[in-house]
Amino acid sequence: NLKGALEFMALMPEMQVEQDDRTWVAILTACERSDDMQKAFKIFKDVPQKWRLLPQIQEVMMIICINNKDPDRAMFIFDETLARRRESKDKAVRQRRGKPIVYSERNMAKLCLQALEMAAQTGVSPDDGRSTYKDRAFRILQQMEESELLLDTDSYLKVLGICENDDDWRRASILVREMDTKGMQASPDRRKAVFLQAVHYAGQAEDYDEVWTIFTHLAEKTGGNDFALDVDLYDLISEVLREANQLVRAEKVEIAKEARYTRKFAQKIINAGKKKRWQEAIGILDEIREEGFNDNLTVHNTAMSSLEKAGEWPAALLAFENMKKRNLTPDGTTHTAIVGSMVNRLDVDKAAEWLRVMREQSVEPDKLTYAKVITRMVELAHFESALRIWDELRSRGVTPTQKTCDSVVMACQQLELWESLLEVVGLMQKWGLHQTENVTYAAEQALLALNPGLTAIPQAAEAIAE
Repeated sequence: NLKGALEFMALMPEMQVEQDDRTWVAILTACERSDDMQKAFKIFKDVPQKWRLLPQIQEVMMIICINNKDPDRAMFIFDETLARRRESKDKAVRQRRGKPIVYSERNMAKLCLQALEMAAQTGVSPDDGRSTYKDRAFRILQQMEESELLLDTDSYLKVLGICENDDDWRRASILVREMDTKGMQASPDRRKAVFLQAVHYAGQAEDYDEVWTIFTHLAEKTGGNDFALDVDLYDLISEVLREANQLVRAEKVEIAKEARYTRKFAQKIINAGKKKRWQEAIGILDEIREEGFNDNLTVHNTAMSSLEKAGEWPAALLAFENMKKRNLTPDGTTHTAIVGSMVNRLDVDKAAEWLRVMREQSVEPDKLTYAKVITRMVELAHFESALRIWDELRSRGVTPTQKTCDSVVMACQQLELWESLLEVVGLMQKWGLHQTENVTYAAEQALLALNPGLTAIPQAAEAIAE
C-alpha cells in the first residue's frame, strides 16, 4: 500500500516521530512491491545523504531497477555506492583485517551479477566501451572472493549464464570446473551442454590440451559417481583427439568409457540379483547393446552370478552359449558361476561333470570351484563323490579352502576312513588353516579308532598336539 505508506510518513513529523533509515527502507520497499520505479527514484532523491549509501536502501533500489528491466541503472547504483565508499575516510569501512574492502554486502554483489546477466542477454555492449559484461562479472566474483564474501552456486550460475550467452565455452568450462572443485553443481544437463560445447570449440581451435584437461577433470569427478560422464561426451572427446592424431589419449578415453559403463551396468545387475530378479539381470545385457555398448566379459559374469544365486543353471548354460556367440571367451569366473548354479539347484552330479567340461575348454577349476562342489556333496551325504573330487583337487596341486577341508574331514568321519582323515588334518596344519572343534573331535575319534591303547579323549588330544 504505497499510498498509505506515503500518507503515514507525512504524518510522522506532526506525531513528533523522527524518520530514520528504516523509514526510508520501508517506503522504498513499498515502491518496489507496487512496481512504481519513477516514484521510487523520486523518493530516493529525498533520502538524507547519511542514509543514501546504506546497503539496505541500495539493495531495494537495485531490485526495483532489475524488476523493471533496467539493469544498467542497477549497475550504476552499485558503481556509485562502490565509488563513494572508496572515497570514505572511515578506515573501518575501507579496511578489514588489513585487506582493502571493495564492498561488504554480499547481496549487492549478487544483485549486480543478476543485472549483468540481464544486460548481457540484450546483446548490447556496456556504455563505457572498456570492458564486457562478462569481464565485469568475473571481476566481481574475484573481488567477492578477495573480500571474503561467501560465494554460492547462484553467483556462479549467473556468471555462467553470461558466458553461455556470449558463446564463451572455454570460460564457461573453466567456471563449471571451479564449481565442481568447490562442491557446487549446475544441473546435469547444463553441465553436459557446457562441456560438449567446450570440447567442440576447443577442437575447432586445435586446443587439444584443453580437451584433455576437460576429460581428466571429469574422469576424476566420476570416481564417486557424483558427475556421470555421458556417452556422447566420451565419444566427442575421443573423436576430437583421434582427428588430431592423438591416438594414445583417445584410447585412454575409450578405455575409461568402457570401464565406467561396465561399472554402471554391473551394479544394475548386482542390484537385480540381490532382489532375486534374475530375468531382469539378464535383460540388462540387452539394455547394454541397445545403448550402443559392447557387452563384455565382466558384465556377463556379473549376470551369471545372479543366475548362480538363483540356481538357474539352464539359464546359465543359455547365457554361456550366448557369450560364445558374441565372441566372448568364458573364464574361470564364468565356469564357477555355472557350477555354483548347479550346486545351488542341488544337482551335484551335473556340477561334477562340468568340471570336466572346464578342463576340455582349457580352464582349470580353482579352489572356489572345487569348494562349491565338495561342500554341497557332503551336505547331501554324497561322501564318496566328494572324496573323488578331493583326490582330483590334490592331484592338480590346488590348495583348498578352509570350508573344503572341513567338509572332507566330515566325509572321512562318516565313512570311517580314519587314516585319510588324519592325513587331511595334517595338511590343514601344513597350510595354516584353522582347526575347528568339529575337526579336532573327528581327529580324536580317528586316533582312538586306530590306537586301541588310547582309552580317553584327553590322551587323543595329547597325541594330536604331539
